[in-house]
Amino acid sequence: MKNLWNEIRYSEWFAIALKILLVVIAFAVLSVIGTLINVWFVHFMKDTFGINIYWTLN
Repeated sequence: MKNLWNEIRYSEWFAIALKILLVVIAFAVLSVIGTLINVWFVHFMKDTFGINIYWTLN
C-alpha cells in the first residue's frame, strides 16, 4: 500500500512539474510572438491601427 502511495505521489509531482514546464514554454513562445508582432507593427505599420494594437499589447 505504501509503495502504491509513493507511485501516485511521484506521478502527481511529475504531472505538476510537466504542467509548470508547459506553462513556462507557452509563456516564452507567446512573449517572443508578441515581441515580433510589436516590432512588426512599429517598424512596418506605423498607421493609427498599428499604434493602437501596439499600445494594447503593452
